[in-house]
Amino acid sequence: MDKPIVSSELFQLNNVQGGLRPNTISFKTLTLESDKFVCVRDVQPDGQCSLVVVDLEQRTSERHNIKDAESAIMNPNSRILALRSRENLQVFNIDARERLKACAFNDTIVFWKWVDERTVGIVTNTAVYHWVLDGVVDAMPTHMFDRSQEMDAQVQILNYKADADKKWLMLSGVARAADNSMAGKTQLYSVENSASKVLDGSAGTFASIRISPTDTRNCNVMCLASNNAPSGRILMMELPTGSKTDLSLQRKLLDVQFTAPGDFPVALSISPRHKLLTVVSRCGQALLCDIWGGELITSEQVTSNIVFCGTNYNKTGGVVAVSNQGAVFHISVNDHGITPFIKTQLRNPELALRIASSANLGGVDELFRAQLNQLLEQGNYEEAARVCFRAPNNILRTRETLNRFSMAQQLPGQPAPMSTYFKVMLAESKLNSAESVELARAVVPKGGAGYVKQQFDEDKIVITEELAEIMAPVDPETAMKMFYKIEAHPRVVNLMLSRNDAQKAVAYCKRVNFTPDWRVVINNFVRVNPQEAVGLALMLHREMGPSPVLDPHDVVDMFVTAHHVQQATQFLLEILQGHDTEENGKLQTKLLEINIKHSNPTVAEKIFAGNVCSHYDGMILAPLCERAGLFQRAIECYIKAQFASNSEIDNLASIRRCLSQAQNFNAEWLIDFFGKLNQQDSLLCLQDLLTNHRQHFKVIVQVATKYSDALGSGNLIHMFLEKDLFDILYYYLGAISPYTRDPEVHFRYIEAAAEVGQLTELERMTRESPCYDAERTKNYLKAKKLSDLWPLINVCDIHNFIPELVRYLIDTNNMPMIEQFVQRRSPSKTPAVIGTLLDCNAEEAFIKNILNAAGTMCPVETLVEEVESRGRLRLIQDWLEARKNEKKTDVALHNALAKIYVDIGQNVESFLETNDYYDPLIVGKYCENRDPGYSYIAYKKGHCNDEIIELTTKNGMWKQLARHLVKVQDLELWAQVLKDNTPQRQQLVEAVQQTALPESKVSDEVSCAVRAFMNADMTHELTALLDQIVVHGEFRKNRFLENLLIMSAIRARRDKVMEYVNNLQDYDAQDIANIATGAELHEVAYTVYDKHNFKKEAITVLVQDLKDMPRARSYAAKADLPAVWTVLGQYLLQDHEVSEAIDALIRAKNPDFVEQVSAAAERVNQYGDLIKYLSMARRESKSKDSKIDTFIVLTYAKTGRLADLEEFLKDTHGVQVLSVADKCFADGLYDSARVLYTAASNFPKLALTLIKLKNLQGAVEAAVRAQSIKTWKEVIVACLEANEIKLANQCAVPLVIQAEELPGVVRLYEQMALWEDLLGVLKTAAAAQGAHMGIFTELGVLLAQYKPEKLLDHVNMYPKKINTHKMIAACEKYHHWNVLRVLHVGNEDWLAATAAMMQHVDAWDHEVFKDVTSHLGSSDIVYSAITFYVVNHPDLLMDFLSSVFKKVDAERVMNEVSKNAPLFLIRPFLEAAQDRNNKRVNESLNAMYIEEEDFAALRKSVDSFNNFDSADLSAKLEKMELFEFRKIALFLHRKNRRFFHALEVAKSNKLYQDAIETAAESADGALIEKLLDYFVKEQLQDCFAGCLYACYDYVEPHVVVEKAWTNKMTDVAMPYMIQVLAELSGKVNRLEKAMSDAQKAVKDAHPAAAANHAPLMIENFHQGHVNPGFHPTPAAGFH
Repeated sequence: MDKPIVSSELFQLNNVQGGLRPNTISFKTLTLESDKFVCVRDVQPDGQCSLVVVDLEQRTSERHNIKDAESAIMNPNSRILALRSRENLQVFNIDARERLKACAFNDTIVFWKWVDERTVGIVTNTAVYHWVLDGVVDAMPTHMFDRSQEMDAQVQILNYKADADKKWLMLSGVARAADNSMAGKTQLYSVENSASKVLDGSAGTFASIRISPTDTRNCNVMCLASNNAPSGRILMMELPTGSKTDLSLQRKLLDVQFTAPGDFPVALSISPRHKLLTVVSRCGQALLCDIWGGELITSEQVTSNIVFCGTNYNKTGGVVAVSNQGAVFHISVNDHGITPFIKTQLRNPELALRIASSANLGGVDELFRAQLNQLLEQGNYEEAARVCFRAPNNILRTRETLNRFSMAQQLPGQPAPMSTYFKVMLAESKLNSAESVELARAVVPKGGAGYVKQQFDEDKIVITEELAEIMAPVDPETAMKMFYKIEAHPRVVNLMLSRNDAQKAVAYCKRVNFTPDWRVVINNFVRVNPQEAVGLALMLHREMGPSPVLDPHDVVDMFVTAHHVQQATQFLLEILQGHDTEENGKLQTKLLEINIKHSNPTVAEKIFAGNVCSHYDGMILAPLCERAGLFQRAIECYIKAQFASNSEIDNLASIRRCLSQAQNFNAEWLIDFFGKLNQQDSLLCLQDLLTNHRQHFKVIVQVATKYSDALGSGNLIHMFLEKDLFDILYYYLGAISPYTRDPEVHFRYIEAAAEVGQLTELERMTRESPCYDAERTKNYLKAKKLSDLWPLINVCDIHNFIPELVRYLIDTNNMPMIEQFVQRRSPSKTPAVIGTLLDCNAEEAFIKNILNAAGTMCPVETLVEEVESRGRLRLIQDWLEARKNEKKTDVALHNALAKIYVDIGQNVESFLETNDYYDPLIVGKYCENRDPGYSYIAYKKGHCNDEIIELTTKNGMWKQLARHLVKVQDLELWAQVLKDNTPQRQQLVEAVQQTALPESKVSDEVSCAVRAFMNADMTHELTALLDQIVVHGEFRKNRFLENLLIMSAIRARRDKVMEYVNNLQDYDAQDIANIATGAELHEVAYTVYDKHNFKKEAITVLVQDLKDMPRARSYAAKADLPAVWTVLGQYLLQDHEVSEAIDALIRAKNPDFVEQVSAAAERVNQYGDLIKYLSMARRESKSKDSKIDTFIVLTYAKTGRLADLEEFLKDTHGVQVLSVADKCFADGLYDSARVLYTAASNFPKLALTLIKLKNLQGAVEAAVRAQSIKTWKEVIVACLEANEIKLANQCAVPLVIQAEELPGVVRLYEQMALWEDLLGVLKTAAAAQGAHMGIFTELGVLLAQYKPEKLLDHVNMYPKKINTHKMIAACEKYHHWNVLRVLHVGNEDWLAATAAMMQHVDAWDHEVFKDVTSHLGSSDIVYSAITFYVVNHPDLLMDFLSSVFKKVDAERVMNEVSKNAPLFLIRPFLEAAQDRNNKRVNESLNAMYIEEEDFAALRKSVDSFNNFDSADLSAKLEKMELFEFRKIALFLHRKNRRFFHALEVAKSNKLYQDAIETAAESADGALIEKLLDYFVKEQLQDCFAGCLYACYDYVEPHVVVEKAWTNKMTDVAMPYMIQVLAELSGKVNRLEKAMSDAQKAVKDAHPAAAANHAPLMIENFHQGHVNPGFHPTPAAGFH
């Protein structure tokens, strides 16, 4: 049987990610504020603290780093964390990563806890405070009350709680009593009264719950538990709060027993659903109490571990707690077992009913039914109704119960039982569907529709279609709401349409996706209300989905058939508005057609004008429009039809016929009309208009203008010219000419303008138009001989017909027009006019007048070309000079004047030299054949170098060329004339030497000439030239020329170089010396350096280039300069003359050659001279270079001068001692290295050095100071090789403390068979600080191998410090099975521990085995363990099965046992497992009971458990000899409703009372009749009478009368007949009264119903009063 309490683990804290340190789980480090989160502070050995937050709902954990927090509590409902560090408080939102609240408290905090999700309770040594999250961020906590003297600092606070309204506060804790026991104390404080009282109790809780089912108010219940001497007690009482001052729960004090000594309660929780109190104690004891009756239900030990905190488990109303082993578990009421336990074990059906009613639990159905029957029989209808309400799962709220209440007798002065029932149900809850219908049937006929509506509005009833039909006749609005709620769409739509609310009906259909037969609806509306039908039709068209519900054509036909053209038009216009598409073409045609045929033509005209339709069928509408006089629309329709047929239909004749009425057409429309025709048809129609062109003049011009491109300008011009309509042509072409470049259009426009006399437009057109044919226009105008010549002048001027124009004007005696032309119109054309006049031999005076008339506006260049080409340049000299005097700078003007002056010889040189505006090239070329001198002047003026060279070479003008070259200083020009070695070049060089350069006074000119000679590689000429101008000329002190002279001499005249360097003074000495060195003139270079005091460079030449060391030594002694000695010393080093080199460098006092000198001295082993140089270098070095000190130290080291070395190192120095020491170590100078490493305090290297020197003790001491793993390893190897074991052990201890080095040390010792020394090393290391797991593990492995007797003690002593997996492998290797089991258990590897104990007898222990398997769950190995026990320890099998009872499947247990033993071996187990109602278990036990003839046990089994083959068992029991077994067979038949078999068994065993009860239970009339027949046959009159009484409701009266009369048992049946007649009479009376009341109600309701008889919107649907039980069938389409 299931227990009333269940316990289950929610989370194991030791399994969090990263694990927890030992002793982390305690009251001080763990907080549990709710059933959602657990907070654990995990403090590391180094003091670092992290917070582990476990989410119990998600079964996950997360870790946060916290610095100084001493406590952390998680908000009970959200991820808000409060942290405390001493008196500093902070609250954080973890998800938002923000701080919500912070303050620095002013008192020591001993305890704190979340009171609710917005308030933190804070407890100090003296008072209690509340800190609210809302409000100011840094607000301080609010003082609530002071701690009582009895609650002083000696009391350890365990919990703090407040009730829901925070009117009552509870502070709980424990203190040590005089007898050293723990006593609980709780201070209860009333906020309203500001008073407190101290009570006994270590844990308490508040709850606001509804205690009594008759009282709707909640009670503020407080429970307090204690285990103070002499026994434990639980206090349960109600606290007065607010307006509820009366007490529903009386104070109760319950004595309880806590089994463990020193135990006390730590957590309490009240389940609001069960009204039960759960108490959990420190030692894991759980108590379940009834707070209403103050009764202890059960007490169980749920865990053997210590429970130190707990809180409410809201999911079940129990307690969630934490044990010291890290288990987070809950203790809750078992819904499946609580009521059976109370009913069977406590035998308290009243309590079972109360709990089942409160918690809605099953298992007590028969108790509720019995209670209902009892109350009905007592006439207590109100309490009976409450029983129906409280019964779980609504098992009593059925039609059967309603019938029983309706048939119940009404008590005098009391309301009807049914009314009482509904009153109770409506007050407590909502009626179900059956109750709702019965309520309506009871009250609506009596005018209670409003009452039903009220209950509907308050959602107190369940709506069904049957209920809505009852309401429809009396309250259609409410009925509609009901139909809508249950989605009875046809009924909703019918009601809406019956009220002419079509819009709502359509909207409703759309919203609920319901479709009635709208065709019938619309047709009816058209007949009744056509205007309303339009609106409905539009809604159906637009709002019922992506496509219309009805075809619009059908809707229009309905309107037109009913002669409602206006409504049809309105409908079509609405649906076509904004939908002018081709798909709606037929509807557009329909719209226009019905209005042309059946309405005034103006309506159709307005529709056409509204542009609503553009896709209609024109061929249908055109004849109709023509007959109706709508000629414009007729033409449009003809055109549209013609376009639609792709020209298959020719409607031109019809169009031209209608066009005869054009005088009545709108002009704009008529113009647009031509745009709809093709070219040919338009021209024909335009010709029709030309027949009356005066009347249609503007239209013709506008049509021609607008459609010029479409009709073709050529066609139109031809049409108009054919009829000589120049006026139309003039206006037409005038409109299009600005937009076309057609020459024909422009010419015809000019022609039309001339014909109609528009001379101003003619002049403008000839002047501005660029498109007409100039030749054709010129000829037309000449032939037209207009009096106004300007149009012709314009044409000739624009198109350059100037000669022809001039000749035409001369021929027509209009010569004054020539002067006007050049003066007023085109002065730029004057040159052409002058040229033509010259060709015509006009008089010079006239020509000059023309020039003067043009004046400055005449272009000079063109005029000069015209005149010069005709050889008449001097004709315009005066005009040219006049322009010159006007300061004109035209090149052509001054060129012409220069040519004129050259020809007449007038002041030529002055003009050429001073005038800046002529072109030198043109003038110079003009003068070459006339006078080369003039040409040279012009070319020189214009810097025409190429022309000058060509001219002077051609005419032998060398001096002029030389002067020019020197003057311009152009190297490229020089290169051009000097590139070829010709006689002409020699003549030019002589001219330069003899004339140009001697005449020059500018050094840059000379320099440029010199460069030119150098670039031309004319070295000899250059040398001679420079010698002349530098040595003997005016440029003696010119630095550049001196340099150039010497460099030239180096290249061409080496014999003159020494002379030049000695005689000249201003040249660049270093450059010249470098060049001389490059030319291998080393003596020249030496002379230059020495002459100009460059001593260092001079000695460099001596030693490097001349290789003359004697001269170098004497030169150095003579100069006696540091730089000179340095160069000499450097080259002596290169020549390996080390001693002299060192002497030279010492005299130079140069410390920069330390490395070179040291290397050289080391090669020749001259360390004495080296020390001299190094001493000088250290003394003279300004930078105090550490290299010098380093070389000194290295020298001392190599020479073995250790005393000097130590003395030197004592002084201040910059030696890189380590590098020197490393070099000494590498070179084998170990003594020197020892001194250096000691000075540098490099103990690792010192240790290695001492090893080399065989000083192992010193090496160990150095290693101790080095503290280097590498050093330890090297020293220990050396010690072991030298067999210095003690020194090696001393080195091994620090090594093994490093986990990475431990395997190497172990391997090293094992290789040398030193396992005893290794044990000593490991034991020493294990006792040292920082000992790690590897040490203890290796120690264990060594013990397993060499000293197994000490292994178990080692494992037990250090269970947490051993690497379990490695130790397990060692135990398996060396067969230490007992230790192996201990390791598996300690590692919580329960599976491996179990396997080890079953496989190895030495490892098995019964109690340990049970404990281990308790952690396995329902693993397969548990079942293997069962086999193990059956085979090896059958006497302990039941004990083992008891320990794993909850985790094993009974069937599998039976399978395992049956393999090796009979099942009776585990009968107690099977009986305990029978609570699970397993079929095989039940059948096995039943078989055992039958075999043992234990009928009592069998009856209990089949009565309590039903999962077995009842038919098979019944058949077997029927044949048993034992009478009790046959009774059980009867019981089984009844229980499984096999009533026929049950009756047979009862009759055969003469169990007549059972037979009667079976027949009544079957409610089967046929079976009852057979039983009556049996009783009649056997003359069992008492049984006959008893059967009639028991089966009264299931037998027909006439059958009873017949059987009694025929068998002479009338007297026996008479009581039955009397009861039947009385009941029948009562039913008839009630029926008559009910009919009378119903007829009256219908009569009263008739007038109201008549008002709703509006015309139905849906046909074939009957409306009327719905009688109870009558359900009309919906019309077609509403299913």
